[in-house]
Amino acid sequence: LAEGQVVSEVVTIQAITANGLTAQAVIAFTITGSADAPTVSVSPASNDLIKADTAVDSVTTATATFTIASIDSAVSYDTAWLELNGWVTADSGLTYALAVTYGTATLNLATNVVTYFLDNALAATNALADGQIASELITIQVMTASGLTAQATAEFTITVNSETVLDLAEGSSN
Repeated sequence: LAEGQVVSEVVTIQAITANGLTAQAVIAFTITGSADAPTVSVSPASNDLIKADTAVDSVTTATATFTIASIDSAVSYDTAWLELNGWVTADSGLTYALAVTYGTATLNLATNVVTYFLDNALAATNALADGQIASELITIQVMTASGLTAQATAEFTITVNSETVLDLAEGSSN
């Protein structure tokens, strides 16, 4: 039922005694629809990100796709919530970007895709130790026309790998 929609259901109950006497009662139920909260889910990241000592060995981009829905109303990204939580737009709300610990996340509202860009020049990224695995959590919020909200979080994994560079260096000295 849509929010505010009213339906009624009438049920008649009959009781019969052992000697065959009957009695009936009518019960009327009124049901008023209410808005359902939206749902939002997110796919796993398309791949892990790799911080390496050379651009050739680095993997600096990964994506995750959000699926948003509601049973009884339109669902959209809660742009006010995004902005309150550090997301900014430079294109009148087509995309939103969020500066995070190891890079930047960009949400494309038309495709429902968050793209994570690992920034190997950031001090926090460079502070990761060889072999270390770090995670970056990106949360979004959606809302229905009636103002009900839901959130989902995408997780991006960053691995530091200088082994390939060491292997190349060892190979060149042979």
